[in-house]
Amino acid sequence: MRHKSTPILNILAETDSSETVTLTGEIGTVKMIPFKGTATGPLFSGIIEPCGVDTQITNQNEVRHMSARYMLTGQDKAGNHCHIYIENNGWFTDGAQPKPFRTVPTFITDFPILAPMLHRNQFVGEGLRDENGLCIRFYGSVKNYAQNSLQALAEWNQPAIEASSREASKCFIFMYFLLPHWVPAT
Repeated sequence: MRHKSTPILNILAETDSSETVTLTGEIGTVKMIPFKGTATGPLFSGIIEPCGVDTQITNQNEVRHMSARYMLTGQDKAGNHCHIYIENNGWFTDGAQPKPFRTVPTFITDFPILAPMLHRNQFVGEGLRDENGLCIRFYGSVKNYAQNSLQALAEWNQPAIEASSREASKCFIFMYFLLPHWVPAT
């Protein structure tokens, strides 16, 4: 997926390592990292509510699944109060975390003007830790969000959206449950 050079949303997450909770078991390790922070962009600005959590599960094959879930509260570019929920997923192998790392975000919003664009699930995230904290930038795959949002609704009908969701679920099930346990034939 190609993305624009200008992100639609910038997230700056602030973490406190003393609040991280870790569990190590027979089949892997789970870390839960709470965070808060800010969100800025051309369509929205606000805060990350202090209930955000990044859950990182590393299995016995050193495949790490990162799933950050958080709620933004703020204003759209017209000054309307709104919320955006983000679930942001990434996978890393061999214990490594590339710099920058890529993620796949899903957005849900309660504001009708942002919904047609954010609910399309055509985004990629890019994350990098620096001296200010963890910065995640979300990029879209369409050229002009404001003009294309209504056109996108006309192109996508409900059966197409449901079919797309079913295929994405099958892919997730394979990647998350089957791929880490797959052993190539010798």
